[in-house]
Amino acid sequence: MQVYFRVHAQQVMERRGVTSAEVEEVVRRPEVIFQSPGGRHPRDYRVHQLGDLAAVVKPLRDGDVEVVTILWRKAKRWTDEEMREGRS
Repeated sequence: MQVYFRVHAQQVMERRGVTSAEVEEVVRRPEVIFQSPGGRHPRDYRVHQLGDLAAVVKPLRDGDVEVVTILWRKAKRWTDEEMREGRS
């Protein structure tokens, strides 16, 4: 499986101090996978969760995925500063 990153995902990763290797681990070895409920992300997107990170992914052909964005699971508010502090 190839893992691709949208520009938005790369920007969020940089702001939040998350590496591509960490996100790839979430995508490849999730504890939980669920279908996006719709709304902001289409229903064919999936959310992969592992530890404190969640990655919203769009399935592509041949089993590849595109990371749309990443989320910090523990933060009550989803700010970049809180994510960086939570990882310290």
